[in-house]
Amino acid sequence: MCKNDLTPEMADKALSLIKNIDWSELRNQKRTLINIRNVAEHHLTSDLEGILSLLDNVQDFAVDELGVKEIDVYDFDDEDSRD
Repeated sequence: MCKNDLTPEMADKALSLIKNIDWSELRNQKRTLINIRNVAEHHLTSDLEGILSLLDNVQDFAVDELGVKEIDVYDFDDEDSRD
């Protein structure tokens, strides 16, 4: 088994993890990171971009694969203003 292969038990745990995320709070935390990134020094900015990319992917997975409502996951004002 490759390290990226998920057993059914691991997949169930991953699904449970995603389902237990407080999407409203994550949305607010992401907005804070975006605000920090916008005023941060260059070296910090690249680190924050990686974290923001991870959050983007987790949010997309929640909406696209789990059917979580977009309005609960995304901050549409911030999403529209991002690159």
